[in-house]
Amino acid sequence: MLALEHKAPSHWEGKSVNRRTLLSASAGVAAVSLMGSRISAQTPADASDIIAMELTDTAIILPEEIPAGFYRVTNTNTGTSTESHSVVARLPDGMTKEEFDVIFAADDDAGFDFLHVDGLGFPDWPAPNATVSGFIQLTPGLHFAFDPFGARGLTYMNVTEGLPVESTAGESDLQFTLGEMVINMPKGPILSGQTRWEISNLGALTHELAVLAVPTGFTFDDLMALLMLDETATPTPDMKVIDYEPLAAIGLLGPGRTSVLEVDLAPASHYMAVCMFPDDQGMPHAMTGMYAFFDIA
Repeated sequence: MLALEHKAPSHWEGKSVNRRTLLSASAGVAAVSLMGSRISAQTPADASDIIAMELTDTAIILPEEIPAGFYRVTNTNTGTSTESHSVVARLPDGMTKEEFDVIFAADDDAGFDFLHVDGLGFPDWPAPNATVSGFIQLTPGLHFAFDPFGARGLTYMNVTEGLPVESTAGESDLQFTLGEMVINMPKGPILSGQTRWEISNLGALTHELAVLAVPTGFTFDDLMALLMLDETATPTPDMKVIDYEPLAAIGLLGPGRTSVLEVDLAPASHYMAVCMFPDDQGMPHAMTGMYAFFDIA
């Protein structure tokens, strides 16, 4: 077993301090509404509504061009690496591939603010030879995708005006809202088996959501002990350590955005929902309250 911080010490090695600290632990709305804006979601009947994303050990594969609209996303890890985190986000209006290539290669990020990227909340962290899936809304513009660990590089997806074939409407099973610094859990029970979670970012900052299996009795103090552990340190025998291998997750979700995640969790288990995205000091949002524990009977 690996301590949490040891599993994901620095997603931005070789980049600037801004990017190195962006997810270094992966790890203003204090009271937002429990129910976010709803996205209808059900498996589309037409394959043209599906974005098939693929993670190899050296690349992220996405469509080069696609019309705007509502899509089901399948994210498949065809490689061998368990470090399968990715960021899919929209570039600011008017920014070109050539301009962002320069920013991405620069040691100082050339003034680009990676802490406030407009993330789409793609389904994230597929295990090797596994697929995670969900639903997202694409708006026109140039989008980029990259691997914060650095192995898969950078790719682009251009979203054009237009609508894909309309998906069949349906409702999500549970609604989660994210804010600063809080994860609002649904009022109803979280069930085992296949469910759909609607996740809305009602805050002003970029957030993410990951679900980890944790030992029974694992607390916030245990989490803090791991997060405060130096990267080169070894956990003491009395520490409760966990693997940072999310069982369900969305990538970065920009303010005002909503995505739907298809989830399949085992019963009789203890879980932690957490946002490991850092603030401008490099501290994970989880350290200031953005976490929640739950059990599935």
